[in-house]
Amino acid sequence: MLGRAVRQLVHLPASILGLVIDLLVKLSSAEFHRKALPHLQKLLSGEFPICRPLRFLKPLLEQESPKRFSADATFFAKESVLKIAFLSDHFRAAFSGKEEQVTGEKPQAFSMPRTMTDSAIIADLGGVRATEISLSQVWEMLLRQPKGEEGLLLTNGVANIFYVRDAQGMMRAVRATWYDVGWHVGAAGLDFYHWRDGHHVFSSRLSDTYAPE
Repeated sequence: MLGRAVRQLVHLPASILGLVIDLLVKLSSAEFHRKALPHLQKLLSGEFPICRPLRFLKPLLEQESPKRFSADATFFAKESVLKIAFLSDHFRAAFSGKEEQVTGEKPQAFSMPRTMTDSAIIADLGGVRATEISLSQVWEMLLRQPKGEEGLLLTNGVANIFYVRDAQGMMRAVRATWYDVGWHVGAAGLDFYHWRDGHHVFSSRLSDTYAPE
């Protein structure tokens, strides 16, 4: 048996041979023999599976489906959490059926220092890309002041102005004005109105070219 063991040992790689020798040295200890020998016998008989380290799996992140906004399910719904007293015919015609993906971007608010046209406002804020806002952002802002509470939106009878693309992709000047009976929401083509100083206008982002006065 000793000769057979020697023949097996000489064929082992050096790293494994070192472990075997270390095991033999420890087996000569009565304490190790008492504690480890029963477990070693079970391992050799196959009762204990060989332990392997846990394999790391990439975590399964919960991915939310992109939220969709529908004008028909919000502004034009029969029942709404907003106190909407009036929607203009132009707004209904322009935004009926409009759907879009919710971006989550927070609009910037500006107070107009003088009477301005839509074109002048857009140019002052850095162009269409810097000024354009989504209809879902307008809705989210109104939801923050559903019954005319104080906030970024004016609630003193002066219009809040947003530049939003309609269902056909055309830019519209959307206005939301609070009166005691509720929100009045309308829309018009660009430069249809001259907006007086004191109006609030909302932009999706600050342009690199915007220079506040």
